[in-house]
Amino acid sequence: MKNQFLLLLCLIGGSACAQTTADEKAIRQIVDRSNAGERPNTTDNTIFWSGAYSHPRVGKVSEAEGKKMVAEFAKERSNQQQSMKIERLVVASSGDIAYEYGTFNLNFDSVSEKKHVSFDGAYLRTWRKEKGQWLVDAAFMRPFGDPVLTADKK
Repeated sequence: MKNQFLLLLCLIGGSACAQTTADEKAIRQIVDRSNAGERPNTTDNTIFWSGAYSHPRVGKVSEAEGKKMVAEFAKERSNQQQSMKIERLVVASSGDIAYEYGTFNLNFDSVSEKKHVSFDGAYLRTWRKEKGQWLVDAAFMRPFGDPVLTADKK
């Protein structure tokens, strides 16, 4: 019934639904590329918080900073893999903002503890469309239960 209602709205609204469908597809493709290891582009004032940090990071992470962060994690984590599964994706009718809720699995080998670590969690991410490109504007990712490792660990 819900799908029939959405189809009716698309038939009535036409171009707005076509745009939303194209926007949803574009975001899903970015998430797929992210699952393959490509870092999504972000706005200049992105907010990011995960179980790996004790507080949110605010502001754009440059390519150099991103590589440095990856290198820091690589000292403690090897063979890291993360997969995200979109549970809900909503694009505003304006076509310039969206939010995504989903679940993820993160697994890696802990270098210092010499153990394989795997855990699931959930995330909420907002997107902003700038100059025709979808960019991550805010992302909050937390493991189910207590965080396994933190970036602040000395």
